[in-house]
Amino acid sequence: MVESSEGPLWWQEIDVPAEGMDLSIPVDKTWNRHDLYLSTLVVRPGDKSRSATPKRAVGLLHLPLGDENRRLTLALEAPDKIRPNQPLTVKVKASVKEGEAPKQVNVLLSAVDSGVLNITDYATPDPWNAFFGQKRYGRRYL
Repeated sequence: MVESSEGPLWWQEIDVPAEGMDLSIPVDKTWNRHDLYLSTLVVRPGDKSRSATPKRAVGLLHLPLGDENRRLTLALEAPDKIRPNQPLTVKVKASVKEGEAPKQVNVLLSAVDSGVLNITDYATPDPWNAFFGQKRYGRRYL
């Protein structure tokens, strides 16, 4: 079963031979998401003649669908030095590796004293990974 945070997107019941098998999973273009997981439930029936009880196993695999065409590169143009309590103009230019950049981009620009960041040993997070990286699989699906 392929699942997102909104529930199942695809599933198929399969009889797997003893030697195993390869399976192709159709990835629909409308699944333009980054929170997909492939979950499997394998059940082997019991066999009374061999006193074998039913067996089951669960597997879970993250399916990263990172679309590099959505990654923006930002270039900032700002003065080398600024004075406190003075207006600051920053030019922001967004571009993409291939194709045409979006006509409108919303940017959140923050200015922080680097001395404060050095004191706290703060590491700037990777925004691409924050938005498009692997998310924890919700317990409600298990």
